[in-house]
Amino acid sequence: MRTVLTLGLFAALSMLQAMDTAEVFNLPEFAKISAADRKLVEREMKNTREVRRVLKNGQDAFNAGNKDLAKLRLMLVLTEIENTLPHINEAGTGAHNAPTMAATMKTCFFSHCFYYRLLYALNQAGMADKDLLDRSQKLAELVLVPAERGPNNRPFHYALGQMYAAKLFPDSPKVKLWQEYSDAVFHDWYDAGDSYEPGYVAHNISQAIELGLLLGKEKELKSDYAKIIYQRYRDHISQSGLTQAPGDGGVQDDYLGALIAIAELTGDPTFHYVADKVFWAGNYGNTRFSGKRRERTTENLQLYNRLFAKLHQMKVPMEKPENRSIVQSLYGGTDHPQKDRIILKSDENIQRFAQMYINDSTNTTFHGHEDNRGEIMHYEVDGTIYMRRAGEWSKWPGHANILVVTDKVDEFPYYQSR
Repeated sequence: MRTVLTLGLFAALSMLQAMDTAEVFNLPEFAKISAADRKLVEREMKNTREVRRVLKNGQDAFNAGNKDLAKLRLMLVLTEIENTLPHINEAGTGAHNAPTMAATMKTCFFSHCFYYRLLYALNQAGMADKDLLDRSQKLAELVLVPAERGPNNRPFHYALGQMYAAKLFPDSPKVKLWQEYSDAVFHDWYDAGDSYEPGYVAHNISQAIELGLLLGKEKELKSDYAKIIYQRYRDHISQSGLTQAPGDGGVQDDYLGALIAIAELTGDPTFHYVADKVFWAGNYGNTRFSGKRRERTTENLQLYNRLFAKLHQMKVPMEKPENRSIVQSLYGGTDHPQKDRIILKSDENIQRFAQMYINDSTNTTFHGHEDNRGEIMHYEVDGTIYMRRAGEWSKWPGHANILVVTDKVDEFPYYQSR
């Protein structure tokens, strides 16, 4: 039965699809797109496996007001997927890398979310015609299936793709299945009391909030229980606005989406204050993103106004949070809190700030590599970083500051946890 359904969807998609990517570029609705932007998109499309990157750039273009460029990217991806459907089951080297866009779209959780989030935005803007919606529904019914579970980035993105599809195609026979899976993923996070990899801020907390809002879980998201989860992220920020290096080799700006989403949801002025500080503190690179510049300039004012527009419309004030030194716990609102890091903040005259963990035996901090050492994750004085942990992609002994709290011949903490 499953094979018959898949072949039927292949046939339906093939009948609907009647052009190649070159023809998409030449559609009259994209005539005003500049030559420079066209060349940029052409380069993106040459790497046919990177569906997520093309779609993410499309979402960024939409958010910046370049909606035609956003739609062009989505239609190019859809057309290339349709053209490579016979190869949809070819295996790649990972979730995001397969031989064709069709095969990548089948497994890439980011692409599921980015495609249907962008299509939803285009539809809300009146830019998705019946043909585009019909083709996208056929694709959704082919690739969007209940997948992984757990409070981490992969299920969040799978579920977001399915919830946006459920909103777009309410008459699809898959809607009930999509909604049930998405609800289960939300409760994997909410009932547990946090994500178990809280350092991976670019892809967990704001996605959990986004999913909850799509599911109508506003009461849960605004509960005192949920606010305990959010406070962890606020307390990661130093007095200067600098953050600990996010997991997976991320950068300072990864915290912005999370802090802004929490501030918009709760109206809490301390989150607005901290998000503002993070933005103007600038950015920093590491081994993966060494091209990032730390400085902010007046050229960033347009971006600032766009990112903070809703908070300004809501007239959320800014209030400085308490300057406190704490031992943080994961799952702090539950009956099973797990201590995982120490945060030390000094008085205002010196502005010293440090974060450290003693033993990360469950690999919670930096997105899943084996690391049982205690480390100083971040140390700064008056806004100058002296020590920091670069995240998953810089994990050799020379890249970390190791704290040994027991004799080196003891079994603990030197052991395999998985």
